[in-house]
Amino acid sequence: MMKRKHLLIYGILLSMAVTGCKKDTPDPDTQPPPSKGVSGQVSGTWTKGTTYNITGHLEIPAGKSLTIEPGVKVIMSDSIIKPEFIIKGNLYCMGTAANPVEFTVPDAWKTSDHLFGDLWGGLIAAPTSDEILLQHTILEYGGAATTEESPSVKDGLYKATGG
Repeated sequence: MMKRKHLLIYGILLSMAVTGCKKDTPDPDTQPPPSKGVSGQVSGTWTKGTTYNITGHLEIPAGKSLTIEPGVKVIMSDSIIKPEFIIKGNLYCMGTAANPVEFTVPDAWKTSDHLFGDLWGGLIAAPTSDEILLQHTILEYGGAATTEESPSVKDGLYKATGG
């Protein structure tokens, strides 16, 4: 009888040790946006209701996907380089009527001088992109002229048109 009791206690302690040692780390694909801004290669999931400040060009690599959940606001906040968003993989903007995904610029830049946009490059699909879904997605103030330094020109997707 004492042996069973010890086995039961050891079993409980072992199960507590195994489950208690589980590391509680966030899924790297759903981490919150970095406080200093986003640039470079992106993939994974941008979570519902968050704001992403874009500080440089973005690229979804071939074979990767980025899902943007409802209510995400993507602010293109670099007026010098006018960021482009190159999509070599897949992009899924999953906005809703009540919570659209929004690609925009800081409110202070929204003036009559930029009615049709030219403050960021836009979303540019490469031939390697299989799927792009823009469901309830607002795109505003994009359409900047490409230059020799634009990623879309360097990748051979467009020709330089501006200075």
